[in-house]
Amino acid sequence: MVETRDSIDLDLLRDPAPKNYSWLFVTGLCALLFFAILAFGAVDEWSTFIFEAGAAALFLAWTGKQIFSAQLKLTGSPLYLPALCFLALLLTQLLFHTSGYPYATKYELLKYISYGIVLLIATECLRQEDAREKFGFLIIGFGVLYAFYAMAQELTSSGRFFWFYTPRFHGSIYGSYVNHDHYAGLMEMLVPFPLVIAMGRMLPGAQRVLVGFCAVLMVTTIVLSGSRGGMISFAFALVVIAAVYALGHISGCHINPAVTVGLAAAKEFPWSLVPAYCGAQLLGGILAALTNWGIFGDKLGSALNLGTTQPG
Repeated sequence: MVETRDSIDLDLLRDPAPKNYSWLFVTGLCALLFFAILAFGAVDEWSTFIFEAGAAALFLAWTGKQIFSAQLKLTGSPLYLPALCFLALLLTQLLFHTSGYPYATKYELLKYISYGIVLLIATECLRQEDAREKFGFLIIGFGVLYAFYAMAQELTSSGRFFWFYTPRFHGSIYGSYVNHDHYAGLMEMLVPFPLVIAMGRMLPGAQRVLVGFCAVLMVTTIVLSGSRGGMISFAFALVVIAAVYALGHISGCHINPAVTVGLAAAKEFPWSLVPAYCGAQLLGGILAALTNWGIFGDKLGSALNLGTTQPG
């Protein structure tokens, strides 16, 4: 005689639940992104090749996992449509020979495909909450360590990356970037991770303070990098964050398309209204610019050097 409980246990042993390998892809995704940052932005030929090869390996592993688990399907994401439209534009230039530099277009197309793979892996593997948490904490850990490295290198190194590598082009070096504006831009993308977690309720009080310290350290390096553009843009970002927290529960605080799209991605705003809101915001910005031009004329542009590129 076999008891019911024993038979159930035997059935579970015969048909085990499929394993979840999302953590493995999250780790691989972070490793690829961190390599690109540490390899001076992955702009050299060798680093671009490694990034593209790593993206291809991630894609093959993810595709194989989907096929063997009989779960070959894609999650609907609003990010796929604009990415595919830009890919179609690149392919059109090559097929109809409308590119002024076909080799450069092919080279950039390979990089764009690798970026698309990163987008695909991130979208498909970060659907689960535990995967998103792991990704967020990996980003925070890397960000604070990278900020420490940038400060230490600035104080102890004389224009060399990692204290031994001399860049081919000299500039305002900070972190692993020749241009300190690029470092500031990176930190502006990383700071929201510890900032949001420190202001939320995901962690207990003491851990939230620690994560908040990480955010403060990363913000401090934006100032220390000497990037005026980075400091100004981050100040505006703080104003937007404060406005969203203060007015978001009242009107949604649709200041710009980034807020509207972010609310829609968080399922706090219907996607059907996003085009109308973003169109109105863009139209308002254009009208405001035309108003300033009509009042001040060309003197404003000459005084502020508008429309020109200058070192930060």
